[in-house]
Amino acid sequence: GIPSIYEVRGLWHMTRGSAEPAYLDSDHYRMIEHLEVQAARHADHVFTITEAVGEVLARGGVSPDKITVLPNAVDADAFDVRPRDPALEARWQLRGRITIGYVGALQPYEGLDLLLHAADRLRQRLGDRFAVLLVGDGPAGDALGSLSRRLGLDGLVRFTGRVPPREVPGYYSLIDVVAFPRK
Repeated sequence: GIPSIYEVRGLWHMTRGSAEPAYLDSDHYRMIEHLEVQAARHADHVFTITEAVGEVLARGGVSPDKITVLPNAVDADAFDVRPRDPALEARWQLRGRITIGYVGALQPYEGLDLLLHAADRLRQRLGDRFAVLLVGDGPAGDALGSLSRRLGLDGLVRFTGRVPPREVPGYYSLIDVVAFPRK
């Protein structure tokens, strides 16, 4: 008789499936998906991180009336559109270039390898009028660096590594096109 709230920040079976495509058709995948939906159905209320996660649960039979999107806690005012940070622009040699950027963890499921392949194709059309700015670090960092070198993108791709959170808005100021190629 105690009311329960279930929070769903991500659907980890889907995340695993993006890294291991064969997992998508496994009994384990289906079991985890069933248990996730079952837990949400039995809760009195469900908070999800995005509308898309809520839609997945609703398709599984969770009443949309008891699903509320509760996005990550972010001070949206800290990310207002602002002029490009001239010091960062000079540091990363982005002056005069359209900047395609990503800020976050360099995880395999983020699809940043797809972004680098797209940059390779885009280079064939635009030459070096653009740059790719990858802000963050993570387990896919070395593989992405290797892929960038193999594709000959060293002049176009900048890997900043992890930056202090207070500097993130300055990096966003450099980005003209935000890329989220998550698998």
